[in-house]
Amino acid sequence: MEKLKKEGEIAFAISEAIAPTYQNAMAQTASHYKVMVAFVKAQMQKDIDYGVIPGTKKPTLLKPGAEKLDFFQKSGKR
Repeated sequence: MEKLKKEGEIAFAISEAIAPTYQNAMAQTASHYKVMVAFVKAQMQKDIDYGVIPGTKKPTLLKPGAEKLDFFQKSGKR
């Protein structure tokens, strides 16, 4: 597997041994990931939708952000 070029990038190798169905699923997963990253960058606001809870070191998803993600996920399924 090649080294990731930038943070957040998904890398995967497609082997001839993998059935075409799985190759398509892997490509769709990579595409979905890119859409989600774009959504988070465009719509999520630090300290409103996500943030660091006092006493912890890493950011976490807060309720408003979870609600936005839920709406985003449901809007794609019709």
